[in-house]
Amino acid sequence: MTIQLEARNASLNDAVAMLTEQAAHKVDVVTPMGALTAHEGTVILSGVEPVMDESGVTDPNGSYRPTHIGDDSIAARLGIPTPYMRRLRGNGNIPLWDANVNHWLEQEPDRKVLLRMFATSQGETGILRSMSSDRFKAIDNLDNVLAILGGLKDAGIEFTVSGFNITERRMSFNVEAPDIRVAATTLLKDYRSPFSGKPASELPWVTAGFTFGNSETGNGSLSAAPRAKVLVCNNGMTRNVDLFRAVHLGGRLEEGVIEWGDDTQSASIALISKQVRDTVLTYCSAEYLQSWIDEMEEKAATPILDPAKAVKVIARRAGFSETEAQGILSHFIGGGQATAGGFMQATTSYAQVVESPDRAVELEARAMQVLDVAAALTH
Repeated sequence: MTIQLEARNASLNDAVAMLTEQAAHKVDVVTPMGALTAHEGTVILSGVEPVMDESGVTDPNGSYRPTHIGDDSIAARLGIPTPYMRRLRGNGNIPLWDANVNHWLEQEPDRKVLLRMFATSQGETGILRSMSSDRFKAIDNLDNVLAILGGLKDAGIEFTVSGFNITERRMSFNVEAPDIRVAATTLLKDYRSPFSGKPASELPWVTAGFTFGNSETGNGSLSAAPRAKVLVCNNGMTRNVDLFRAVHLGGRLEEGVIEWGDDTQSASIALISKQVRDTVLTYCSAEYLQSWIDEMEEKAATPILDPAKAVKVIARRAGFSETEAQGILSHFIGGGQATAGGFMQATTSYAQVVESPDRAVELEARAMQVLDVAAALTH
């Protein structure tokens, strides 16, 4: 049985279907490390009492293969350097992986950890998503999507929801309020879409919105940030401020299979919905969007006289690879806007064509930093 772990720019319907399927296979277990054994690159769980409820019997015992993030979490929990752990996954090194993991599991057999897993058909190897502290508080992706949709509805503003990027590390998606928009004529002066060639002068609108993110495996908390969308090219600019953040830390969990209580989950969903509603009502307005655009315009008009030199500085400061730098430079040239704002737009347009969902989100989130760096190049 194959469980889909990744989606790039998925629709709301497709994302909900994927997350619903994942939820049906989730198993969370708190166990002492002495109940775990590494064997042929998998983690074997044994000695856990099966649980019976109205949906049947849940027996989590069995073999689970760690994902890339699962391996990283094991390394972090056992104190194994992550680069070394990844090297052990290389061809011919799995016996060393087993030996290292077993050695450190045996050092603290009574230490409890939370395993987040996907169970597959009986007899098949499951998926180990993460090994984390037994104080981890689950705020799952599907629950978050439903809570956020509820908060958007309560805010009374018309939204569209799209752009789901889902990986084993993190989920993010965007919401747009198409009726809340501002003409950004100065910000987009001389700009054209690198995709269609259409000039922004024909469609100078920028709409208000947000981006939401969450991790089920300990790679970040539930968060929200303002997002503006340039209609001529669908570039998304994310403002690097968190409007609210829900940390995945709770009370110590009891040993065994975790059955997250309906009342606890309902309370978490209700709180998230209220936070989203209040955030939307505070920040989703033409006035806020205009003030953000005004701030960008002050820097965006800075001319770029040597794009090839500028992109090297930008790449170094923002942590872009050589391939990414060349892609951004290509989009900068295609956008026709020879200014610091042009590099900001090039970063967000290039993010749309990046294959990795995680990296696409990271690139878009760094567009404001790119604007700052580019604008400072002449000083």
